Amino acid sequence: MKIRLLITGLFLVLLLVACQGKSDDTPGIEPTLTPGAYPDMSQTQSQGSVQNSGSATYPDPQEGDVVSWGRATYHIQNGQITKIITTDAPSLTLVTKDGRTIYTIEPTEGALDELLKQCGEPCKAITVE
Repeated sequence: MKIRLLITGLFLVLLLVACQGKSDDTPGIEPTLTPGAYPDMSQTQSQGSVQNSGSATYPDPQEGDVVSWGRATYHIQNGQITKIITTDAPSLTLVTKDGRTIYTIEPTEGALDELLKQCGEPCKAITVE
């Protein structure tokens, strides 16, 4: 009985020690007072194949990524898209300036036309097929 109590006690101590984590394990990222807020990553170094476009909200999509309509809108309005293929509406294929292909879904019929109309200068060079 004493051995069982001792083993149970040791197990609980080990469990508590394993569950305690330090909140300052990640260097360079300070905690924020706003729940759910993302740290500004534009000042940190890019690692591996992830490219840092200077925007913490919308980093560069990778080849073949499916992105939200909001993210696609951001890239279209900022002149990062050269071609939009609409053959499988509402699915859209977007081709970036450096040749990457990404995909999105047009939320409503005519949303792309409206976006391109409102976009102005950054969207004039976009080819729509």
